[in-house]
Amino acid sequence: MNDTRTEASYAPPAHPRQWLATVRDIVGINYMANLFGVSLRTVTRWIAQRPYVSEDSIRENPLEHFETLLARLMGDGYPGIARAIVGRHADLTGCRLVKNERAQPDKTLMEAEMLDDYPALVHFHDAIQQGMGLDTVRHLAEKAMEQIEETLELYRAKHGENEGRKKK
Repeated sequence: MNDTRTEASYAPPAHPRQWLATVRDIVGINYMANLFGVSLRTVTRWIAQRPYVSEDSIRENPLEHFETLLARLMGDGYPGIARAIVGRHADLTGCRLVKNERAQPDKTLMEAEMLDDYPALVHFHDAIQQGMGLDTVRHLAEKAMEQIEETLELYRAKHGENEGRKKK
């Protein structure tokens, strides 16, 4: 580690080139050049350049290329793939990816939406019992939680945010 400052002493980097500059200060430019298989000068250019210019630019840093790839996947109708990639990165940092928008129930009857939860939950439990890989189990857990979120959203729509149980 080349930097003796603590994480709290850094302002949170907002853009990829700022991320790379902060990482350079922490792990060193030589480590970064070796990791990415580029010259020290290339790493310096990645950090010094202005923000993203175009998809065709060879001067852009790998983080900006990664963002372009994610935007393309989202735009082409593959949000599940893009979210799986980002979800893995979130997991590596001890976080969990959560969508900004509320779930959209695919049933109109509460009973039907509730029944929809079970197959996803059973697949998740079966994967655990079969000892499947963590990535598979995590994916199935997310699918089960999505189904439960749909049920919760339908309940919220029918009963309101502040409503409690039905009175007996």
